[in-house]
Order: sequence, then C-alpha cells, then structure tokens
Amino acid sequence: MNRLFMLAAVLLAAPTQAAEPQRRSLLDGRVSMLVPVDFKPMSKDLIGRKYPAGSAPNYVLTSDDTTVNIAYDVKPLDVRPDQMNEVLASLRQQLTYGKLQSSGVRKINGTEFAVMEFDVTVGDGNIRNVMAMSSLGGKLLAIS
Repeated sequence: MNRLFMLAAVLLAAPTQAAEPQRRSLLDGRVSMLVPVDFKPMSKDLIGRKYPAGSAPNYVLTSDDTTVNIAYDVKPLDVRPDQMNEVLASLRQQLTYGKLQSSGVRKINGTEFAVMEFDVTVGDGNIRNVMAMSSLGGKLLAIS
C-alpha cells in the first residue's frame, strides 16, 4: 500500500490559532497529513452548504469556527504520477475567478504534486486557496 505524507500547504497560508499539528491518517490509511489537533470533520450538511457548486469534496477537516478548512478527496479521474505537469496546466486553465500567486510541480516526501496557490475576492476580503493534486492508486487525489 502506497502511503503518502504531506504537510497541508493550506495551513501554511491560512492564519489560525490552532495548536501544534498532529499526524492524521486519512482515506483508509492511504494518506497521512499534519493537521491542527483541534480540527474536526465537517458534517455532510455543512459541506453541502459551504461547497454548493455540485463538486463538493467528500471530506473536510475544519477549525472550530469553520473559517479554515482542509478539503480532500479522491476523484474518479485516471491520473498517473508522471502527469502532474498536465494536471497543473489544466488547473491553471480553470482558474478564471482568482488571482494566481504561485504554481508548480513539487515533490513532497517523494511524491509529485501539482500545487497552485491563488486568492479569491469575496465580499470585502480575500480568501487564500492552496490546492495540491497528485495520483493515488491511479486516481486524482485533491487537497485544498
């Protein structure tokens, strides 16, 4: 079983008063990630309200006030590890609603990830988004 480990980049970009992170096993042990100890799974009802566009992730870890989230899922798209440049190009094309801050293919603990960081303006402020995508069991692993 291939076991990925990564520090969620979203936590590096998002201000939070969270305690030290702890390693959590996700997706039936196929992924482990450092997550603030006080982050809890978001309810399916709240996921549906916060992600109404029809492509809601199956899993979201969230802060107590639900302002900082780590969404993750395995999408039914066939992706090989050597396709991260193509994944990144596709992500860039789809980014029509935000301002790109950085992007690239990065090796995280030996695994290639397509990583993109961008800002989206909402109301009177900005939301920083960090997306990391890779291949997991031949399917698309998406973390944001």
